[in-house]
Amino acid sequence: MKKKTNRTARLNLRVSPELKVQLEEKAIAEGVTLNEFCLQILQNKETANALVAKAKAYKESANLFAKMGININQLARHSNSTGEAATPEQLLQILDEAKTMQREILSKFIEKEGG
Repeated sequence: MKKKTNRTARLNLRVSPELKVQLEEKAIAEGVTLNEFCLQILQNKETANALVAKAKAYKESANLFAKMGININQLARHSNSTGEAATPEQLLQILDEAKTMQREILSKFIEKEGG
């Protein structure tokens, strides 16, 4: 017979179907219910901190991609409104910015994975 716990508070999470499948598979592999597996994750501060750090890195990378998109949209808007194509210098500047953002994104993930 299972021991009765004092868990009466409810916590609802929304996750992607893919993440739910991954969590269910890991719970099955551990031999516990999905609820018990999620509780173990939440109670493990190292795991929780790693997940928070990874989520922050994803958000930061999404912001960097948004900035790239804004730059490209501004260039396209200028070209469409004036009929002028971007100069090679402008394109090289955008390429340099994209490469810089790519390095920033990669460094954030390496930082988050390593520490």
